[in-house]
Amino acid sequence: MDESLRPASIAPRALGAVALACLATFADARPHASPGARFAEARAAALAPPPANAAAKKRAKAHVEAARARTLAELSSKGIELPRDFLQWVDGDPLVRASV
Repeated sequence: MDESLRPASIAPRALGAVALACLATFADARPHASPGARFAEARAAALAPPPANAAAKKRAKAHVEAARARTLAELSSKGIELPRDFLQWVDGDPLVRASV
């Protein structure tokens, strides 16, 4: 029997080929990046907002402005006045302004 066809000689070569295929498939393109860094990048990409067009941004801004005006008018009608420094804090940060 030819030595290259013996099962004992085929198995190591086959196993080596499978191992190389797995390494090529699952290897990270950036082996220097730590798992934590890769996780942080993946999380940031997953949580990133989808790109918005100008019209959507304009509608969102108009919605926030209208909600702010309604809220302040309702508070005023009930005799409640928010502190000026609180309103300055809210207006000073776009993320806070959109969420408060």
